[in-house]
Amino acid sequence: MQELRQERSVGELFGQLTQDLALLVRQEAQLAK
Repeated sequence: MQELRQERSVGELFGQLTQDLALLVRQEAQLAK
């Protein structure tokens, strides 16, 4: 589990979330083939 950092900016969080979503979408696309 990642350590929670209170100083992490919303921009960083949103960027990480976007990366995670993009990765999930790619994985789903591979499974769908």
